[in-house]
Amino acid sequence: MDADQSGDVSDSEWSSFFTEFITPFVGCDADLDFELSTKEFTDCFTTNKDSKINILKNSFTGKEANVMEFMDI
Repeated sequence: MDADQSGDVSDSEWSSFFTEFITPFVGCDADLDFELSTKEFTDCFTTNKDSKINILKNSFTGKEANVMEFMDI
């Protein structure tokens, strides 16, 4: 997140982080309950083709429930 390693997170660094890592998950929350179900998480990989979250697709496909469990921990 601290791209320039200054020890502080600037507004632009926070904005970049949010865009790259948070926005894709927000877009997956189909029922807008601020929680991702396994179905929402799975659907995100199969329908959200433009998201950088797809970089992880091969690692997570078929293991969505496990991913949700570890994210919850």
